[in-house]
Amino acid sequence: MQLRLEGSDIVVEQVGGAFRLEEARRYELVLAATEQVEWVRFGGHELPRAVAANTFLLDVRHWGLAKQTLELKRIASQVVELQVEVIPRRDKLGEEQWLRLLSDLEQWLPALTTGLEGGLGGAVGAQGASAPFLALALLPLVSHLQAAVRQVVSAPRETLTEQHEEVRPRAVRRAQRDTVRWLASHPLAASAVLDSRPGMREPFVPRTRGEVSIDHPVNRYVRYLVREVTRRFDLLAERLDTHARAQEVVTDAPVWCQRRAERCRNAARSLRAVVSQGAFGKLVAEPPGEAAVLAVQDDPAYARVHRLGRLMLSPRFQLAQGPQGAPVRPSYELYELWTLLTLARGLQARFPQAPMKWRGLHALESGAALGTDGVSAWMDLPEGTLGLYFNATFRSYFARGSATRWSLSMERRPDLVVTWAPREGDARWMVLDAKYRVSRTALSQALTSAHLYRDSLLWPEFGGRCGSALMVVPSVLEEVRPWADPGFIGEYGFGLVQATPGAVSASTLGDRVCDALKVT
Repeated sequence: MQLRLEGSDIVVEQVGGAFRLEEARRYELVLAATEQVEWVRFGGHELPRAVAANTFLLDVRHWGLAKQTLELKRIASQVVELQVEVIPRRDKLGEEQWLRLLSDLEQWLPALTTGLEGGLGGAVGAQGASAPFLALALLPLVSHLQAAVRQVVSAPRETLTEQHEEVRPRAVRRAQRDTVRWLASHPLAASAVLDSRPGMREPFVPRTRGEVSIDHPVNRYVRYLVREVTRRFDLLAERLDTHARAQEVVTDAPVWCQRRAERCRNAARSLRAVVSQGAFGKLVAEPPGEAAVLAVQDDPAYARVHRLGRLMLSPRFQLAQGPQGAPVRPSYELYELWTLLTLARGLQARFPQAPMKWRGLHALESGAALGTDGVSAWMDLPEGTLGLYFNATFRSYFARGSATRWSLSMERRPDLVVTWAPREGDARWMVLDAKYRVSRTALSQALTSAHLYRDSLLWPEFGGRCGSALMVVPSVLEEVRPWADPGFIGEYGFGLVQATPGAVSASTLGDRVCDALKVT
C-alpha cells in the first residue's frame, strides 16, 4: 500500500509512523492487487474509487495543521487505522511559519483559529456528532428560540375551565340559564327562593362558574420542550469541559471549548428564566398530546417554538461518544485573519501615540465562517483619522439604497479596506485582499479581483473609487516578482505585497499601506 500525489510518481513517506500530506492536494491510495477491501474512510467519509484498479482518491482540504485517521476495512477482517498529519503547502508557509501564525492569532484573540472546517467535522449517523460541532451548530439558534419562547410566554394560549357548584341564591349575581332551568324543574325550591318570609330556609341552587387559566396542553408542551433543550445544553457544556481538560495545552482548543461550555450554560440559564416567569413557571412539563399538536399547527408563535426546539433535539444532533477535538478554520481564512492582525499591528507601530480602537471583535470569536460586516478599527491622529475595515460590504448598485458605499455591479466584500480622512485635503481609501496562493496561475486569477475592486467599488465619503488595490500573499516566487516591485505598484496602483509570519515585520505592511495612502 502506498500514498502518492495524483497523476505523479511522488510517493508520500511516513514520518514518525504517520503519513504527512500537504493541504489542498489530491492523493491516490494504491493497494496491492491481492488486497481486498470493503471500504476506505478518511475523516469519517468513505473515499471514492479511482479508474485504476484498487486505487482510491483522497482529497485534503485547507486544514493547515491537523491530525486525522485513515481507516481501511478488509473483507472478513478488522479495521486497520493509519495516522495522517496534514501540513501546510511547502510553497506557501513552512511548519515553523504556520505555527507562528497560529501563535500570533491565539495571543490576540484566544480560540480565533477554531471554526467549522478541517478533518474533525460533523456527520449524520448513528454515532452522533461531536460536542464542538454541536456548539457551532446550536448556539447561534439560542437567541431565536429565546425570542420565540418569550413571545409565547407574554401572550400564552388560555383555556376556559368550567366548575359546577351549589350555592345559596343570594350568592348568584346573575341568573344563568342552567340555574333558571333547574328552578323551573324544582317548584319547591323555586317557591322557597321567591318566599322571603323570616325563618324560611334558603335552598341550594346549582351554578356553573368559568375560570380562565393558561394551563393549556400546548403551554405544558412548551415547558417540556424547553426543559429538554436546556438539558441538552447542560450535557453539551459538561462534554466541552471534558474536552478542554483532555486537549493539549499547546493548542487553543482548551480555551475554545471552555468558552463554548460557558455559552452553553448561559443559554440553558436564559431559557429556564424565560419559562419560569409568572404563572407559566407553575405549569407542569408534559410531552405533546393531540390538543398541543393542534395548537402548534394553528398558532405561528407556538409553531416557531416547536420548529426551533425540535431541531435542537433532532437525532442528528445527538452527542457522539469517544475523544473529539475542536475543528479548525480553513488555512486561507486563518491567513486572512492574520493579515488583519498584522496590518493593525503595523499601523499601531507607525503611530504608537494613537491607540487603535476596535469595534465588533466578538464576531470573530464565534467560530462561524468569515464574511460578517461590522469588524472595524480606527486611529485618531492629529492630522486625521485612519480607519481599518474587515470584510466591509459594498452593496450592489440596484440594492444600494441609502448605503454610504456600494458597487457598480454585484455586491462585493474585500478582505481589508483602509481609509484616510485628513483634517485638510481630500480623503482616500484602498483595498487589500489576502490571498493564500503563490503560483503565477493562481495569482493571475486573484489579481482579477484587484481590477474589479478598483473599477466597481465606490465610497464617495473617501473620494469615490479606491486609489489602489494590493494582494497580500505569504511568499513571492521569482515568476511573479515583477508584480511585487514597488515601482510597478506605484505606477499602476495594484500588485503584490508579501506578508510572512516571522519573516516580514508588521511595520513593513503598515508602512506600505501608509505610503500608498500618503499618510504622513
